[in-house]
Amino acid sequence: MNSKNAELSPILRLLLGGGGLVLLIAGMRASADVLNPFLLALIFAFVFGPTLGWMKQKGLPGPAALLLTLFLILGGGILLLLFLGTAVDSLVETLPTYQTSAQEQTDSLQSTLSDIGINSQSILQTFNPSKLLGVIGKILAEVISVGAATIFMLFILAFMLYETTGMSRRLSQPRLMNNPFIKRFTSFGADIRRYVMVLTWINLLVGLGDTVLLVILGVDYAVLWGLLAWFMGYIPSVGFWLALIPPVMLAYAESGPVTALIVFLGYVVINGSVQNIIQPKLMGDQLNLSPLVVIASLFIWTWVLGPLGALIAVPMTLAVQQLVLGSSEGSMWLADLMGAVPPAQESEDSAEVTAESE
Repeated sequence: MNSKNAELSPILRLLLGGGGLVLLIAGMRASADVLNPFLLALIFAFVFGPTLGWMKQKGLPGPAALLLTLFLILGGGILLLLFLGTAVDSLVETLPTYQTSAQEQTDSLQSTLSDIGINSQSILQTFNPSKLLGVIGKILAEVISVGAATIFMLFILAFMLYETTGMSRRLSQPRLMNNPFIKRFTSFGADIRRYVMVLTWINLLVGLGDTVLLVILGVDYAVLWGLLAWFMGYIPSVGFWLALIPPVMLAYAESGPVTALIVFLGYVVINGSVQNIIQPKLMGDQLNLSPLVVIASLFIWTWVLGPLGALIAVPMTLAVQQLVLGSSEGSMWLADLMGAVPPAQESEDSAEVTAESE
């Protein structure tokens, strides 16, 4: 048979690829409970692998270095979960008091607006702060559940980190040294490690700034909301707004709409300053993804993997871009479309616009 006739038509290739993609997504959704710990453990292995290697370089035996690394991760996770659990229990007990106070603030605000001729009853009933306070418990419950899931993946992480101890000797084999996929996977792991470490420091700055703001304003559970801002910072775009809801609602219940507005504006200023000034300098061009792809990936991976998918949406999308689409010349163009606009291309576009205007 002629090789040209044996080739599949573009439409048939598209249908076969689409069908395979549907089956893959359905399989990932069905096995999300099993798949999530492996994916999270892989990201942790990328991040903490160099720490394990550093301890071995300092003369610590391999098993001792592995146990110490796991102890640091486990100890930090347990302390964080203990603090969150205690704070959430205390908040749940006092939540009815805050809801009553929020309703009193709403009634007072409605009376004030009525005195100046503004009928706000329908608006305030639609956006009832006392009802929105109930959302706080759901947000914190999801955070704690995701945090608890990280404890169960430590067993998988232990084996992954153990495998990294002999990875350098394995990669020195000739067949692996020149393997294109191994090179892409190594580069991908380095990108994930830089992304997570830089984002952790950025989220820490945001969380500290938010905590200081809330302490100055006298909002209860300021440290809890600062930790929530730090944790939610790993969720692109949407995470900031989810972290904003609880402190704004609590400030409204405690001190009224003016304090709530100050908290809202303070969060926007702190988050905007870090994202627009500090984050570009620290991140640089490490994240080669367009903003539209980042937003779309957030919803797609949350739908596929559940709440944990929101946290690992960016790493998973980078994996698709670099390891799947970037592995073939036929799909390389899709990987390029998912990337950010190159600086040279931006300058060329502005030059063309200027030429056309002239």
